[in-house]
Amino acid sequence: MRQQMELNARIDTTEEAGSITAPTLIVAGRDDLMVPRHHSQELFGLIENSRYTEFQSGHMVVLERPAELIHAAEIFFDDPEAVPAGTEIPATNS
Repeated sequence: MRQQMELNARIDTTEEAGSITAPTLIVAGRDDLMVPRHHSQELFGLIENSRYTEFQSGHMVVLERPAELIHAAEIFFDDPEAVPAGTEIPATNS
């Protein structure tokens, strides 16, 4: 865990992220200590065709907020272009 946290603190994926062209949904946890949400917000700014949403959760949003995550993913996968790129999608929880 410590090694993963150290890697997360120093890794830079800026160049790779900027080359992503596929419709992308970026999901952040408000209380994520592994990948702080400001990193997710930076990623959102780098990927031109991205949308962003966040949940009241830590890093394990799939276990902490499974219903909300599945709902957001289904909406996105049903029609990725329904929500314009650059949009911040409000979370369904507070």
